[in-house]
Amino acid sequence: MLARALPLEGGVNCVLVRSTTTAGKIVLRARADGLAPAELTLASTPVAVSGGLAALPAPPPLRLERGPTPSSASFAPSRIAVPVASSTAASNGERAALSVDDDETTSWANEAGAPAQIRYRLARPALLREIVVKLTGWRERSYPLRVFVDGAEVYRGTTPKNLGYVTLPLVPRHGSEVRIALEGQADDADAIRMQEVANQANADTGAQQVARSQLSIVEAEFYELP
Repeated sequence: MLARALPLEGGVNCVLVRSTTTAGKIVLRARADGLAPAELTLASTPVAVSGGLAALPAPPPLRLERGPTPSSASFAPSRIAVPVASSTAASNGERAALSVDDDETTSWANEAGAPAQIRYRLARPALLREIVVKLTGWRERSYPLRVFVDGAEVYRGTTPKNLGYVTLPLVPRHGSEVRIALEGQADDADAIRMQEVANQANADTGAQQVARSQLSIVEAEFYELP
C-alpha cells in the first residue's frame, strides 16, 4: 500500500519489501516519537531471468528423520489408580456401584437413619496413600469422615467445601478392603456461593435432596504411590 506511517500493536508490525530488477542495498529505516531511530540494511542478489521469469531457488533440504525412541518414559506418574472390584453397602446397596462408575450424574447415598457407610473391595491388594472423592453438595457441605483399610483407621477428618473433588491423605496401609463412614452430621455452614447461569443443571450439587445425616458419594477413587 506504500504507506509510510504504520500502526503498531505492542510495538510490533511488519512490512513487505519488493526489490527492483537491479541488485543492490535495501535500507529500511524506522522512527517514532520518543524512540531512537533504527535502520536495517539488506542486500539483494541478482537472479537469472528468462522470458521475464526467474527460476525458483532450490528448496532447503528436508529433514524428515527422527531421533531414537527414548529408552525411558517421557513422564513420571505421581500416583497409580487402584481399580475397584466390587462395592457394598447395608443401605441402598444396589446403588453402591454408582459411586465408582465414572459417571458424575449418578451417586450413592444411604437411606436416612440407616448406617452411613460403604465398603469397596479393591481389584488387588495395594499400599493405599490417597482417596479422591466427590461428595454430594461439595460446595455447600463438609462431611466428617472416617476411612478404614482392612479394618484399620487411616483417615479421620472433615472434608473441606470445594469445587468438586477433594483428596484425602491416608496413613499408608496395605490392604484390599476400604470402608468409608460418616462420623456425625455434615456441616452446611459457610458454603461456597457461586452464580452460574449458563448451565443450571451443573450448578445444582444435590445437597438439598440429601439430609445431613446421609453420606452421599458421587465418585470415589483410590490411589497408591509409585
